[in-house]
Amino acid sequence: MLTRRDDDDNGVWRAYVSKGFEPNGKRTRSTHTFYVNAAKTINAQEHDIRKQVTQWESDILRGRVTTAGKITLRQLSAEWMEDYKRGNPAPISVKRNSDMLSSRFIHQLGNSRCGNTPGSLCQA
Repeated sequence: MLTRRDDDDNGVWRAYVSKGFEPNGKRTRSTHTFYVNAAKTINAQEHDIRKQVTQWESDILRGRVTTAGKITLRQLSAEWMEDYKRGNPAPISVKRNSDMLSSRFIHQLGNSRCGNTPGSLCQA
């Protein structure tokens, strides 16, 4: 479901995707806010947003969207490594990247949550 967040023509839209029901019968859904160029007409904005929402929905259904603030950097790096391995990189590249993450990144920041990590620590 797609709704315009404000009537001020500011290019802010909100989308909801149903993820089914929990065992207790409660509905679960994901919400995301999208931003587009406010200078475009409402129909043009909606057209652009529908493209973004379709991509977002497919990512949710594939399990690629996570709530970043609720997982640790260790979990995020493990998910990234799994995605990276699906692309069939060379074994030495997998080992090198895994060693780099473990020795430099996870060693110091692994238990901190993604939403709590200051940006200055993540700068290269």
